[in-house]
Amino acid sequence: MTRQLAILFLAFFTAQSTTLFADDAPANDAPELEALSNYIGTCDVAITSGDSPFTKGESTANWILDGRFVQQTGAIASADGVIVLKISTLMTYDKTEKAYRMWSFLSDGTTSESSGKWDAKTRTMTSIRRGGGSTTTTTAKFAENGNEEWLMVTKDQN
Repeated sequence: MTRQLAILFLAFFTAQSTTLFADDAPANDAPELEALSNYIGTCDVAITSGDSPFTKGESTANWILDGRFVQQTGAIASADGVIVLKISTLMTYDKTEKAYRMWSFLSDGTTSESSGKWDAKTRTMTSIRRGGGSTTTTTAKFAENGNEEWLMVTKDQN
């Protein structure tokens, strides 16, 4: 009987701790964070890249840490359904730098850090990552109907 009680307590604590850290909205004292609300929720992901086979996946994003950060997690699968990559990203607005900051961590060990700018008129987040002799510009456009379209362009130093 003690063992069952311990298992029930553990399950309750795990469920409770998840809701303790999840937030419903961005922090009130940083209106710039509102732009990150476009990432909140669960969405299907479809990727085409040159001649690469079509890949698909799912991504979920939530507000965390008192509405100061968005945490996005997801996985991408090959056309045959095999998971090829898992990703976790943290996003926020840096008042000092006056820029959006993003940090991504991939299951293959790759990490990246980028800085972005929001254009409310076009509903577009443009972020730039520099490193390793190349620059990657990612443009995420958020349509009013909830669709999100990304374009990623990487250029080397030449």
